[in-house]
Amino acid sequence: MEDNTLLREIGGKPVLEKVHKLFYDKLYEHQWLKKFFLHIEQKIIENQQTDFMVANMGGGKIYSGVCPRMCTGTCISPRNCLT
Repeated sequence: MEDNTLLREIGGKPVLEKVHKLFYDKLYEHQWLKKFFLHIEQKIIENQQTDFMVANMGGGKIYSGVCPRMCTGTCISPRNCLT
């Protein structure tokens, strides 16, 4: 059983969806940061980020994206990334 206390305390998945929408709206408008996301549909990355955060806040393993190559050696481990 997952402990979703943190997820509930922040307001659940709907709050994360709003946060990620605002964040990626700004990122996709930024002069040079948007270049990193030219070939990635914004809604897809928002959904993946939300699923990843829900899973890591105790909401269950729903993230189905791949672990980004740039995360190697960080606190994010492959067990957090279901493929």
